[in-house]
Amino acid sequence: MNATELQFFDAPGIHDTDEIFHKTLQAIFPSNAEDQKLASARATLELSADEYSDEKLRILLADFEFIANTWLDEFERKQFNGKALSELLKK
Repeated sequence: MNATELQFFDAPGIHDTDEIFHKTLQAIFPSNAEDQKLASARATLELSADEYSDEKLRILLADFEFIANTWLDEFERKQFNGKALSELLKK
C-alpha cells in the first residue's frame, strides 16, 4: 500500500514550508487582538455591523473599560484603607 501525500493548505505561489505553516497558523489563530476583541464584543452584545461601526464599538468598549476600572479602583481603595490592590501587592 502506497502512502499518498496530501496538500492541506492550497497556497499558490508559496513554496517555503515555513511560510505555509505561518499562513496556516494565521488563518486558524488571527493575531490581531483588536479585531478579536471587536468580534467578541459584537457576539456578546449581539450587535451587527450596521448597528455599530467598528469605531463606535471601540469607543463603547473603551467607555465600559474605563467605568469598570474606575469602579474597581474605588472599591479596592475603600476596602484596603486608601490603597489599590496593585499597590499592596507591589510592596
